[in-house]
Amino acid sequence: MKYFFTKEDTVATKGFAIFLLLFHHLFYENPEFSVNVMGVNIFNKLALASKVTVAIFIILSGYGLAESVKNKKLEILNFYIKRFSKLFVTYWVIFLIFVPIGVFIFGRSIQSVYGNHAIVKLIIEFFGLQEYVFGHGYNPTWWFMSAIIALYAVFPFLYYLIKRFPVIIFIALTLLLFTSFPEHEWYLPFGVGILLSVHLTSELKTKITQFLFNKTLIAIPVIIGLIVTIVFLRFYHQPFSGVRIDSLFGLLLISLNWIFVKKWNFLNKVLVSFGKVSMEIFLFHTFIFYYFFKDFIYSLKNPILMFIVLASVCWVIGIVLNKLCSRIYSFLSTYAIRKSTVNNANY
Repeated sequence: MKYFFTKEDTVATKGFAIFLLLFHHLFYENPEFSVNVMGVNIFNKLALASKVTVAIFIILSGYGLAESVKNKKLEILNFYIKRFSKLFVTYWVIFLIFVPIGVFIFGRSIQSVYGNHAIVKLIIEFFGLQEYVFGHGYNPTWWFMSAIIALYAVFPFLYYLIKRFPVIIFIALTLLLFTSFPEHEWYLPFGVGILLSVHLTSELKTKITQFLFNKTLIAIPVIIGLIVTIVFLRFYHQPFSGVRIDSLFGLLLISLNWIFVKKWNFLNKVLVSFGKVSMEIFLFHTFIFYYFFKDFIYSLKNPILMFIVLASVCWVIGIVLNKLCSRIYSFLSTYAIRKSTVNNANY
């Protein structure tokens, strides 16, 4: 069972999701950079269909968090300290680097973004709560912070409920999709990730693995057929529009990517390298392709070249930021341990 979706597979899938994210953001609003085939704007359609990155990330988050605690006692306070500290170290480093660059070098002033009460709104966004107060702020993709903060906050309780009442909770999370509850669309994929970790038995894992890897010639056409069906439903049938069907869509893409990264070692290495810096890229890529270097990126004209350049630049910056954030987090963790040791000794 070591073969069943390892940590490296998770990292590679995050890398795949980042590719989808960059492709989506580059071309979904720019149909002029595309190739027309029988009257269909291929790149633009694929970019619209690629809007599933967040669902993939959140499924993986739910699954990974559940895997990390299911064989041990879940200590809620320690869970919150560990998860939120890592999350905010990365976010704040990127915030404190890119906002000043935007303000002082590229002229994206605080007042022009926030309007009234600009400083108050900036502080709210600094803590990732803007979506609950006023909506998008200095970087629209930072809405994800509001969502992931809420999901981390409810995880211990959702994990407990899914372990005991999986069917009831799954139905409740599905119904939540049709409400106006804040960030309502992300609780289902998060719950699906937890559900898979908690309730997938060894027998089911074996069957899934055997189907995907021993019967690849059957598995790949089936998965692709389902993906095409879902894309069609998202485009043309209102009840399935938006993200309502993205839990299934995300699972299918995760499965398809899993097959290919296991078959092709080079692809696995590339995706793992991007997956390791996926959170950093998620948080800063909008600055690169839209606010800072939009004219340069789109002046390349060739959509494949545009994607390669953006991905490469984001990868390099992501590595630098990842190393910086890791060192800061390591320093803070060491300092906190030393402080705790001194306090305990004094006590």
